[in-house]
Amino acid sequence: MNTAIYLPQEQWQPRDRWRLLMGGLAPRALMAGALGLLVGLPPPVVYADGGDASLIHACVKKRNPRGQTRIVAPGVRCAAGERANHWSITGPAGSAGVAGTPGPVGAAGPPGPADGPAGPPGPAGADGATGTAGADGATGPAGANGADGATGPAGADGADGATGPAGADGANGATGPAGADGANGATGPAGPPGPAFPITCPPDSVLTGTTCIDTYEASVWETTDLALIAKIQDGTVTLADLTTPPGVAVQHGLASGDLAVAGCPDTGNGCLDFYAVSIAGVTPSAFLNWFQAVAAARNAGKRLPTNAEWQAAALGTPDPGVSMAGSEECNTANGGDPSGNALVPTGSRDNCVSDMGASDLVGNLFEWVADWVPQSTDCAPVLFGTGDFNCLAGASTAAGPGALIRGGDFGAPLLGGGTNSGVFAVSGAINASLAFEGIGFRAAR
Repeated sequence: MNTAIYLPQEQWQPRDRWRLLMGGLAPRALMAGALGLLVGLPPPVVYADGGDASLIHACVKKRNPRGQTRIVAPGVRCAAGERANHWSITGPAGSAGVAGTPGPVGAAGPPGPADGPAGPPGPAGADGATGTAGADGATGPAGANGADGATGPAGADGADGATGPAGADGANGATGPAGADGANGATGPAGPPGPAFPITCPPDSVLTGTTCIDTYEASVWETTDLALIAKIQDGTVTLADLTTPPGVAVQHGLASGDLAVAGCPDTGNGCLDFYAVSIAGVTPSAFLNWFQAVAAARNAGKRLPTNAEWQAAALGTPDPGVSMAGSEECNTANGGDPSGNALVPTGSRDNCVSDMGASDLVGNLFEWVADWVPQSTDCAPVLFGTGDFNCLAGASTAAGPGALIRGGDFGAPLLGGGTNSGVFAVSGAINASLAFEGIGFRAAR
């Protein structure tokens, strides 16, 4: 295969420069030297014809204003108008011009002869040192966002996160329409009875404010007869009920200590079969202390009135001072016949009735009320100039408690009676645990 390489003259250096570098060589020698430089070989020094493969063969046009040369394979004949040249590859290097020092290109030399071909370019100068890197340029503006990619398949659900704190309650919505009424539920059990203002009181009592106060001073009866007990608790029992048949009930509080002997001790503990009865025509029970009176009232479904309740019931009761024997006044003295201080039957003094209709609230027996005080040690001036007992002063630190007694008595020893009795008579000097012949009680409900 014929191979030719033509080297244009424009790629060579000016001829005058080659002459300077090569020391004035002939043009043909310059061409050969240039070809040797182009292929990286030493300049040719052997000239011979033939097909020696150790030589470089070239065909050069005889009339070659541009100095074109084509390299051919060994044994190839040059065309008409060409002359053959060849160079040794391995022979000793011919004389060469001194290579100039690499560096910047010098000023052009004077032009050579007009007919001399341009010499081949000199060897390339060594690369200059890499310059320092310039400062980074300013960051350019961000590019426009690319179009969204297609949505990928949904990933697996992640684990539930921890529950966050509850948000604030929202505003209440508008009230919806009322639903239909539900069916009535079953009736619950009845609650305990509350306090009620009695319209009427049982027959054995009178209404005072909101309290039913027994009409008569209490007589205490012992019984276990259920029918009789029911009548007592209803306030409907009569004297005939209590005495018929004989022995159905036994009255106590007629002698000192008889209640305790019968089974109602001074403490009131275990006093269960003894009942306070408000009935006319009997001797009221005495010789009992505050605790025994409380127990008998409780068993009858009643209680002791408070000091204020007693006072309200007693208002309007006449105060005779010292009553006379056989009179209809309250029994404050001379209740016996002939003249002597003694109890009279309940309700037997027609003029001894209060504004509310209760009997014997003045005289006959002092009456225990519910209130306790420190046991009084002295008396104070009387109220309203009546002379009624007013012994509710001082306070004992050695004895007590004192339980209040009200109204005065029939003139019993120690307690007095007479002018000491009245609707304002009061004493706190009696210990609640003591019993006297001049002290009884009435109950309330």
